[in-house]
Amino acid sequence: MAQIFSPRHNAQIRLLKAQIRILQARVPTQRIAPSPEEKSELLRLGAACDHNVANLMKVVKPATYRRWLNQSNKGQPFKPLGRPRLTQELRDTAIRMAKENILWGYRRIAGELKKLGLYAGATTVKRILSEAGIHPTPEKEKKKPPLDWMTFIAAHIESIVATDFFCKVRP
Repeated sequence: MAQIFSPRHNAQIRLLKAQIRILQARVPTQRIAPSPEEKSELLRLGAACDHNVANLMKVVKPATYRRWLNQSNKGQPFKPLGRPRLTQELRDTAIRMAKENILWGYRRIAGELKKLGLYAGATTVKRILSEAGIHPTPEKEKKKPPLDWMTFIAAHIESIVATDFFCKVRP
């Protein structure tokens, strides 16, 4: 098939093949994960070869290409790879909890988020807070950090005001 192209095209094909070979030798991992757009592009280009690409596929295995083709023929969209991103609601809630409850640590915030139906581990909460510039204070790192009365009142004023201090004494 290469003979039907002009010598210039043959040279370009050899150059491209050499570049692919060099890049494959330098790629640190054996597994390359194409994005959904890249998968669609490979299928579109493979259609020009009637999807007879067993000898041509260098990025993924031919079986993987056939699986993508079957998914495409069934109308199934390609799913993006990796973990889903954290929602902004989760980030905002974790930051708000950390600011309003100064004695809470990462594990406590993660537990409270779970009660609200927002799932994140303590390490994820730590990363969210550090990205927001909220780092543990030296007092927070101790087992029981000292907290003066005025700071406690200021942090819990809304719940204290809502408390009913009146009680009825039975005779």
